[in-house]
Amino acid sequence: MMMDYKTAAVGRTEEFLKDLGTNTKGLTEVQAQEFLSRFGKNRIKRKSETVFSLFLRQLTSPFIYLLFAASVISFALGESIEGGMILFFVIVNTLLGFWQEFKSHQALKVLKTYLMSKTRVFRENKKILVNAEEIVPGDILLLEAGDKIPADIRFLECSNLTVDESILTGESDSVVKSSGKLSAVKDFFSAKNIGFSGTLILTGSGKAAVIATGSRSQLGNISEKVLSIKSRSAFTAGISKISSFILKLTVVTIVFVFLLNLIFKGKSFDPVSFVIFGIALSVGAIPEVLPLVITMSLSSGAINLARKKVIPKRLTAIEDLGSIDILATDKTGTITENKLEIIDISSTDPKKTLIYALLASSFLEEEEERHFFSNAFDLAISQKLEKSNLQEIAKTKVASHTPFDAERRLSSSVVRINDETFEIIRGAPEKICDYDKETLLWLEKQGKLGRRILTVVVKKEGGDKNNFIGSIAFFDPLKKTAKSALLSAEKLGVQVKMLTGDSLEVARSVALEIGLIEKKDQSMLGEDFDRLEEKEKEEAVEKIHVFARTTPQQKYEIIKKLKEKGFTVGFLGEGFNDGPALELSHVGLVVSHASDVAKNAADIILLNKDLHAIILGIKEGRKIFANTVKYIKSTLTSNFGNFYALAISTLFLKYLPMLPSQILLVNLLSDFPMISIAKDTVDERELLRPKTYKVAEIAFFATVMGFVSTIFDFVFFAYLSRFGEKILQTGWFMASILTELAVFYVIRTHRLFFKAKFPSFIILLTTFLAGALTIIIPQTSFGKDFFQFVSLPAINLATIFVLTALYFILSETVKIFFYKSNSLQKANG
Repeated sequence: MMMDYKTAAVGRTEEFLKDLGTNTKGLTEVQAQEFLSRFGKNRIKRKSETVFSLFLRQLTSPFIYLLFAASVISFALGESIEGGMILFFVIVNTLLGFWQEFKSHQALKVLKTYLMSKTRVFRENKKILVNAEEIVPGDILLLEAGDKIPADIRFLECSNLTVDESILTGESDSVVKSSGKLSAVKDFFSAKNIGFSGTLILTGSGKAAVIATGSRSQLGNISEKVLSIKSRSAFTAGISKISSFILKLTVVTIVFVFLLNLIFKGKSFDPVSFVIFGIALSVGAIPEVLPLVITMSLSSGAINLARKKVIPKRLTAIEDLGSIDILATDKTGTITENKLEIIDISSTDPKKTLIYALLASSFLEEEEERHFFSNAFDLAISQKLEKSNLQEIAKTKVASHTPFDAERRLSSSVVRINDETFEIIRGAPEKICDYDKETLLWLEKQGKLGRRILTVVVKKEGGDKNNFIGSIAFFDPLKKTAKSALLSAEKLGVQVKMLTGDSLEVARSVALEIGLIEKKDQSMLGEDFDRLEEKEKEEAVEKIHVFARTTPQQKYEIIKKLKEKGFTVGFLGEGFNDGPALELSHVGLVVSHASDVAKNAADIILLNKDLHAIILGIKEGRKIFANTVKYIKSTLTSNFGNFYALAISTLFLKYLPMLPSQILLVNLLSDFPMISIAKDTVDERELLRPKTYKVAEIAFFATVMGFVSTIFDFVFFAYLSRFGEKILQTGWFMASILTELAVFYVIRTHRLFFKAKFPSFIILLTTFLAGALTIIIPQTSFGKDFFQFVSLPAINLATIFVLTALYFILSETVKIFFYKSNSLQKANG
C-alpha cells in the first residue's frame, strides 16, 4: 500500500513496515510485480504525445491559417482550381511535417531508453539494480551521496546522511536525516525521517522503504498541477521570431502593393483576385519548411551520434555542441584509459595496505552489475589480492561508510577487526597524514612519473591522529586515440582544458605527453587559482590549460569566467557536485554511469567516455548548422527575389504575372529539394571554426544575392511580357524554379561550386526531379487544364535556359566577391 509521508513518519519501524506490506529483507519478485501492476510505474503522469496530436500540431501555424483562408475565399468565389490547389499544398506540407516529426519522436523514444536512472533495492534479501521507474511501495532502497531519491521514502538506517530539499522547500541549507520514529509531522521541514522524491543526498548513506511512487509522491502532486504549462526552448522561440518577422514583412508589403494597385488602376483593379494572389505570394515568401529542415537535420544527427554512443537529451543540444570553442574535461577515462595498474607500493606491509584500501571504499556496498567496477582503483586493488583476501574482506564488519568527498578528496569506513574498532581513511596523499623523509621522496618520484597515488591511514577509536599504513602508486595509460582526438579538436578550433582532481604532477605529465601544453606554467593547482585576484583569474582561464586538484566549486568558477570572456563552453563532468558547472556551461556532457544529478543537469550523455566521441558530436553539430544556414540563405535569396518582382510587376500589368495556383506549385516544387538540404554533404572548411547564427550577416548576404535574383526576375519579366499573359505566366513559373535550384548550388558552398564537396545523392535526385517536373508539367494536358499553362516555343525555352545559366554565373561571381570582401574586413579588424 502507499502511505502519506505524515503517517509513515510517526509509526514504529516494525509496525510501519508491516502496514506497508514489507520487511527489511525487501519484497519478493512476485510482490513487486503485483504492486507494479496495482500502482503503476514510478513516473509522473504526463499527457502522452499521440499520433493524432502530432498531426494536429502541423496545422497550428500562421501560414497554414493563411492558406485555409485563401482556400475558403477561392471556393466561395468559384475558383475551385485555386482552392483545390491550396488545399493540396496544405495536405502535402502537413504530411511531410507530420512524417518527419513522427520519425523524430520515435527516435527520441529510443534514445530515452539509454537515459533511465537506476537504483539499488533489496528484493528477497538480495541487492539488485533496477530502473527507477520499476520501484514500488514497499521496496527497500540503498542510497548514498550523489543519488537522487527516486520516490517518497522513510529512512530505516542513516549514516551521516544529509539531503538537499530545496526543490520542495526553497531552502538551500542541507537537511540532516534520521531513522527513528517522530511524534508528529506538520510539514516538509519537520519530516526528518522522510526522504522526498526528486531531492538529492549530499552526504552519507542509508537504507529506506518506499512509501509513495509516481504521481502519488509529493513531487508528483506538485508536478501534476503545472503539467498544462507549455514552454518552448530558446531555439524554437528564435525560429518562431524569424518566421513571424518574415510573415509581417510580407503582409505589410502585400497590403502596400494592394493599395498602390487600387490607386493607380482604379475600376480596372480586381481586389478579390489580388487578395488570393497576395496570400499565395506571401506563402511563397515564407520559409515555412525551415522548422522541418531543422527537425530533419537534428533528428538525423541524433541518430548518427547514437550509433557512435553519444546520446543527446534534447535535439537542439547537437547544434549547441557544434558552437563550442572551449571543451573543459577531466583526464581520467577521457584522455587516459582509466584502467589502473598497481605499479608500486610504499609500505612495510603491502598486503595490509591493499586490504585496508578496499575496506575504506564502497567496495562492499557495490554490486558488480551496477558499477561494472567503474571505480578503477578498487578493480586494480582487487586484482592484486588473492580470492581468500577478498573473502576475508567480505566478512569484515563495516559499521559505517562515508563515500568519497570531492572537496576533502577522501573516503572512509569505520570497521571492527579483532574486537578493535577504528576508522580507515584513503585518499589523496596531500595533508592526510605526516610522512617520513623516505616516503616523501617516494611520493615526489611517483608524481614526476605521472602516476596516481592513493594513501591509506587509520585512526583508532577515540584517537585524533592518522597513522600511515601505506601509499599505492597506479599507472593509468593514455588512450591510443588521445593525441589524434586533441589534434582533431585543434583543427576544429576547439581549445581543450583539463580540469582534474589528480595531482598537478600527474596532470602536467599527461598534458605534456599528449601536447595539450608545451610548458609547465600552462598548468595550475585549483587552490592557487582561488588565491588569484579577479583580473588574474580572467587571464588565467585563458592561458592555463590544465587545472589540477580542482574542487567542484573551482570548476564552476573557471567555467563562469570563460563564459564571461565570451567563450562558448562545453563541460564534461560526472559527479553529483558537477551539477552546477554542467548547468552553467553552454553544453553539459556526462558519461552514462554519472550521478543522477549530473545526468539531469547535462544535455548530452556519452555511453563511452572518449574525447573522439565528443569531437564527432561537435562536427555533427556544425554540419547541422551549415545545412540550416544553406536553407535560410537559399530560401531568402530566391523567395524574396521572386516575391518583390512579382508584387511590383502587378503595377505594370492588367493581369496577374502568375496565377495563385502556379505560385503554390512553384513553392511546392522548389521546397521539395530544399527539404533534402538536411542530408547534404558539407565542406570540411565549414567545420573548422565554431559557428553562431549571425542574423545581420545572413540578412546582408541574402539581400545582396536577393538583389541579383530580383534583377534577373525583371529581365525574365521584360523578355516574357512581350509574348502575352500565358507565355509570361508559364515562362516565369519555369524561370522561378530553375533559378532557385541554380542558386542553391551557388549557396551550398563558400568556394567555387566545382571545388565544393560533391552533393549528396538525395540532393542531386530531388533537384533533378524538381527541374524535370518544372519543364514537363507545362507541356502536359493536366498542366494546361489545371494550372492554365501553355507550351512554350523552343526559342522561349532556350532563352530561359540561357538566362538561368547567366544568373548562375553572376550569382557565383557575386558570392565569391562577397566572401572575399567579408574575409578582408575581418582580417583588417
